[in-house]
Amino acid sequence: MSPKFISSSLLILTLAISITAATCHTPPPPPPPVDPPTQFIVAVDLSTSMDSMARATHEKVLHALVDSLGFGDRLVLLTVHEKGVKSGAAMKSVAAPVLTGSKPTTGKKHALRLTRQTANLYVSTLFKGDPVVGSDILATLHTAANLAAGSASGSRTELLILSDMLHCAAPVCMDPPKAVPDSSWIEARKQQGLIRPLDHVCVSIVGADDSTLEGVRVRDFWRLYFQAAGADFSPTRYVHTAPPTGIARCS
Repeated sequence: MSPKFISSSLLILTLAISITAATCHTPPPPPPPVDPPTQFIVAVDLSTSMDSMARATHEKVLHALVDSLGFGDRLVLLTVHEKGVKSGAAMKSVAAPVLTGSKPTTGKKHALRLTRQTANLYVSTLFKGDPVVGSDILATLHTAANLAAGSASGSRTELLILSDMLHCAAPVCMDPPKAVPDSSWIEARKQQGLIRPLDHVCVSIVGADDSTLEGVRVRDFWRLYFQAAGADFSPTRYVHTAPPTGIARCS
């Protein structure tokens, strides 16, 4: 067999193998879907029932959330109202840059870092505030519902409340917890239009204690309240202390 024939045969065989390999090549998997932008509304309880340890814990949780902000996310920081919506709640907000392409540019990455730095500064300043006497969680939820209703189209909203959830403002004070209203009270408020909708808003709570019968009574009140408001709430997202990385985002 001539060398020329052998060389031609090897060339044909090489081409055949290349064509077969190209035909059988599995295309790369599609990139993972990008999570839609999220608006995080955080209500921080600075009332006298929050001791220094609770404040320090909640500050860590909030810093962890800030460090997880992604492109297109928005963070709104509230302090729990002292008494009614007119009592005023300090509010700060930051908005991360929107990702327009498949990959972030250097400028977008820098802008996201600046957004996180600004938000962390707001968090540190917030927890330096003086304690207040009242803890009007119901009024704060009214404010949060208004913010959720105004969220951008296509985004989702998560509400994080850093509090012991012991609402204490007229006409209800849950301290002691034996004064917690029953389900009929919640139903009456809903019929009166006093429960603002939180439709599809995922709610997480850090700082509440449900290790006692009284604590369970408080937790059940809020479970029924969020149910009446149409929120996405589960007792598994009602914790006293979150992990060091912070409470997991809603899926």
